[in-house]
Amino acid sequence: CLPGLSTKLFIESMRQSPDKILIVGDGCSISTQPVAEVASYYNLVMITYSAGSPALGNRKKYKTLFRTIPSDFNYNPARVAVMQHFNWSRVAVLFQNERSSYFSLIADNFLDEVKSIQNYSIVAFEGFRDGVQQYIKNLK
Repeated sequence: CLPGLSTKLFIESMRQSPDKILIVGDGCSISTQPVAEVASYYNLVMITYSAGSPALGNRKKYKTLFRTIPSDFNYNPARVAVMQHFNWSRVAVLFQNERSSYFSLIADNFLDEVKSIQNYSIVAFEGFRDGVQQYIKNLK
């Protein structure tokens, strides 16, 4: 998951023969984003097998990117269904903060999904950069 290295390798590959019409990869969303954005300028199709960032669904920005998996937004209705099944009325959302906003986008979408159910309360909505232990301790 090194976006700079992925972009460098992509550019180096484009300079070599044969001409490319399709590339497969990257498996990590944060590395896929810059390569997929540049690939469209080469009119090069990119297929990714595990990059689930919701940001990659932006068809204006990633014109030639196709995924074999859905966006990670698709897991949020299942998370809400688990809450409903167990009659949980309180929810804490802890997510990792990173430059790409990958997890915060999913967390924000989850909150939108939670708002669709009755009788719930959000006891925490926290992003963290380092260890999550302190945040879990604060919930207790």
